[in-house]
Amino acid sequence: DLKTFVLYTSDHGDMQMDHYMWRKVWPYEGSAHVPLIVRWPASLPNITVPRGAVLSHTTELRDVMPTFLAVAGLWTAGDEQ
Repeated sequence: DLKTFVLYTSDHGDMQMDHYMWRKVWPYEGSAHVPLIVRWPASLPNITVPRGAVLSHTTELRDVMPTFLAVAGLWTAGDEQ
């Protein structure tokens, strides 16, 4: 569909005895690294990342809602409250 914006992500891991640790409170990749895959319509203006690009930037899930609302035209900077 020409208007579909898709985001795929997951919860972070439980370490599963990596580094002999359990739970998700440790600052290791097994606890902190999660996938974030985004697909947006080619018809969207002002997106400078080429489709199919693979980036290794650090992201935060708290940026997801403002991004989706901005794409939908329902949010602008300063609307956080």
